[in-house]
Amino acid sequence: MSWLTTVSALKRAGVASVVVAIVTVEGSAPRGVGTRMVVCSDTAYGTIGGGNLEYQALKTAREILNNAIAQPRKPAVIQQIAYTLGEDLVQCCGGRVTLMYEVFSPEPQSIVVFGAGHVGTELVRILSRLPLHLTWYDERPDYVAAARSMTQQSFKTDCTDFYSQHPNDKISGAKDSDGEDSDGKDSDGKDSDGKDSDVRNSDVKNPNIRNMETLADLTVSVLNQPIVAVEQCPPQSLYVVLTHSHALDFELVEAIVSRDDTVFCGLIASQSKATAFRRRLRRKGFSADEVARLTAPIGVSANGTLAASAMDLTGQKSLVFAEIQKDPMVIAVAIAQQLLALPTVVTEASRSEVMPTD
Repeated sequence: MSWLTTVSALKRAGVASVVVAIVTVEGSAPRGVGTRMVVCSDTAYGTIGGGNLEYQALKTAREILNNAIAQPRKPAVIQQIAYTLGEDLVQCCGGRVTLMYEVFSPEPQSIVVFGAGHVGTELVRILSRLPLHLTWYDERPDYVAAARSMTQQSFKTDCTDFYSQHPNDKISGAKDSDGEDSDGKDSDGKDSDGKDSDVRNSDVKNPNIRNMETLADLTVSVLNQPIVAVEQCPPQSLYVVLTHSHALDFELVEAIVSRDDTVFCGLIASQSKATAFRRRLRRKGFSADEVARLTAPIGVSANGTLAASAMDLTGQKSLVFAEIQKDPMVIAVAIAQQLLALPTVVTEASRSEVMPTD
């Protein structure tokens, strides 16, 4: 397998690497110009000739790799180092070799968010600050236009001012004592009679809210063909479904759990909606393993409250927190926490496709 194929396989497996290449040779050397070795944190593929030259190259490559991993925002710089084999490395070849070190970062985790309502917008605000491959869909062109406008202007870090002025313009996540949402809607934004509520993006223009850095590779698109959109998503994507429509939610969930490589499919829902979706999937012939790919409700713990980190973030408890957790931003934090707590999708099986280079 060539070095390029090895690097590509490592990137797909989520493994960073450094390619060490011989770029110049003067006199006698163990290998010629163009010879390459791929170095990972715990292994290497190929050889540049062994001996002290390769030992030093492995040490230097891993130092470069560790620095690159520790500073993901800093662009990797291609480095060249010259070695005199006899004088510097006590190798009998006696020539002079220049090595080039180039970092290859793994492909970013793909997260696909369906829905550009309040919670979807706040979730993308959070995730866009991370080095991810982020895809954001909504079937409503005006919502997509608003989302694109916000991403072009750079997301804001806080929506407190907007929500304090519009206390009724929220998606709820809290439950009353009878199990109903405190504002009469399901946690997915549906009215208690099952009709879709008119939940729109907030176009926050508070000059006191600072801009934030966007690190994600973010694409915002109109969802015209849900099944096709799911089919075209990158392998091992994480999916979050929180659209304005029960019917669209189910169409998306059905397509997502049908994918053999689905790692996570999260659905914003009430307990009754989650139960109904699982029942419908089983009736349509989905296996137990396929149904198990659905996580619903998303962002909540076993006892029905938001994820622990979101609760810790607020520092609030009891009835006060019950009110705070209705805020879309808090719900989004809980969902983001759940996504980021997932075990890595990189497995030894995926890495085993990498074989020693020629």
